[in-house]
This record gives sequence, C-alpha cells and structure tokens, in this order.
Amino acid sequence: MHKILLPTIPSFSKLQSHIEASKEQVISNLAAVPKAKAKPGSKSTTADKKRKSGKPSQGVEKLKRANTTGMAKLSSFFGKA
Repeated sequence: MHKILLPTIPSFSKLQSHIEASKEQVISNLAAVPKAKAKPGSKSTTADKKRKSGKPSQGVEKLKRANTTGMAKLSSFFGKA
C-alpha cells in the first residue's frame, strides 16, 4: 500500500509569544509618553495655523486668474445619467 503524506501544520506559538511581547512593549511605551496639555481656551491645531496664513500660494493665485469660460462645470460630470 502507498503511504499518504499529509502536510504538517507549523506551530505558531513562537510567533504568538513574540506578538504578545511586542504588544505589551508598545502599550507600556504609550503609557510612558506624557500627553501634551493644551491651554483651556485654545483648541487650535497645526492645520488651523497653517490655514490662517495671510498670503495664498502662487498656485492659488494663478487658479483665481484662470479663464474658465467655456469649461464644463464639475457638477456636470457627476449628474444623473
């Protein structure tokens, strides 16, 4: 008779223990980092500060001056068929 060889299933126990150790290390590192405290009245973020800059970029200025007569409006591409 012929012997049927079945594939062996590898053990992932070492991988699981490594993942658990890494997870615990990341959690402990996150717990050790002090959270930045913002002033009570200030809720601005860096994105808000970036938007509040006074002078628009050159690209924005060029787009404002662009001649759009004869161009299809953007909503025309997304209308019902």
